[in-house]
Amino acid sequence: MSDENPIDPHKHGWRTSELATLGIVVVLAMWVFWRYGAATQTEPLNTARDTQRNEFRQLAETSANEADAQMHLGLGAAMENVAQNLAPALAEAGGATKTKSKPDKIITLTAFNDLSKGTMQFDKPTIEVKTGQRILIILKNTNGPALPKAAMGHNLVILNKGESAVNFGASIAATANLANEFVPEAAKDKVFAHSKLLGPGETDEMLFTAPAPGEYEFLCTFTGHFALMRGKLIVKE
Repeated sequence: MSDENPIDPHKHGWRTSELATLGIVVVLAMWVFWRYGAATQTEPLNTARDTQRNEFRQLAETSANEADAQMHLGLGAAMENVAQNLAPALAEAGGATKTKSKPDKIITLTAFNDLSKGTMQFDKPTIEVKTGQRILIILKNTNGPALPKAAMGHNLVILNKGESAVNFGASIAATANLANEFVPEAAKDKVFAHSKLLGPGETDEMLFTAPAPGEYEFLCTFTGHFALMRGKLIVKE
């Protein structure tokens, strides 16, 4: 029995009960695919789809009558659409492609200040990565003494290649504030990536793909902090 031609339920005279059954099974199949892909992360979605489709074809070949055979073939064909519709959602939810988001390099960067010495800085003035790597930067604000975010917040802003941290910090001074986490919208065209503004003891994560080789300056954009809290992201081949 060939399954290459599209099946018209009306032509084959499907009953209302059969159409209802088809709808219920397809909905259940969509749920199974969603749970399968999101939970296991081991067998590709298309393998599960092919398995289900082949089972329906086998049922069609052994069906007692033409109507049942056509229904099973219709369910098998529906597997293709179910898989295609679910693939983007699974990818976004971290299902079948979740393992691809694992970072190649994890870097912990600490922002701190020591008012007794009149200093504030990042514990790493330079960060070295390779172009194309997926980088996870974990930013920690140790902030001792523990002044509130409004008085002594810290963030990490990585600028585009060729941008100056000093010039950027000075240019946003009039518009950077708590409401925009000290990264004004009008200045974001000069920013490659940035964290949230952190208060004492807070942590944020930045996940990105390392850009083209070169030097990318970074800074804390809390008012005036760029004078001391600066560094460079160095991207190598």
